Amino acid sequence: MGVGKTTCVFSLPSLRNATPGIWFEYSGAAPDFTQLGTLSNAIASAFDASAYQNDLDSTCVLTKVESQLFEVVAVPVSPTYPYGRRNSPTTAAAISTNTPFAGGAVGTLFPSPQVAMRVTLQTILPGKSFRGRVYLPGLAENSLDEAGKWTSGAVTEASGFVADWLDAIVASAPVTLTPVVHGLALPSDTEVSSIVGRDYAGTQRRRIKLVS
Repeated sequence: MGVGKTTCVFSLPSLRNATPGIWFEYSGAAPDFTQLGTLSNAIASAFDASAYQNDLDSTCVLTKVESQLFEVVAVPVSPTYPYGRRNSPTTAAAISTNTPFAGGAVGTLFPSPQVAMRVTLQTILPGKSFRGRVYLPGLAENSLDEAGKWTSGAVTEASGFVADWLDAIVASAPVTLTPVVHGLALPSDTEVSSIVGRDYAGTQRRRIKLVS
């Protein structure tokens, strides 16, 4: 049993990337590199087929999807690693072979590279219901209403893409979905059971990186 992660790499204006990701847990034999590559391509295809893509500003581009396996290792406690653990990759990242896919909303205004929609992953346990989130970038300004909230259509379509993303993980290998605990992927028997899109605009500055 171990953990993996899939990451969508979006190119944003001003030479920045946004990198939303989802952790998963696998049981039995670890997915091999070919399976990880198939997973990356399946997620890229799901994005290209999703209505969510059409909600994105045309300056937001899905350049690639990466899938990789990790283990959690002990490290000295420090401000960087307050829990004395960190994720350590055990495989190279399998990268999708897709042509970059641009958003379908042309001629709109991009609010900010830091503005994102938060999609929450939930489990069936009442005390551990909200156990992960995905910050989806690039939604065009016309997906915001006058109150500064995402429209219901944008929320539904973004949630649909995340659902397809999770379905691709499950189909790729004998896996179950795992929440992120304190920023670490730890094996868990608690599967993600539902997905809830949030209508308020959020930020995730840590996931926005300058492209070197």
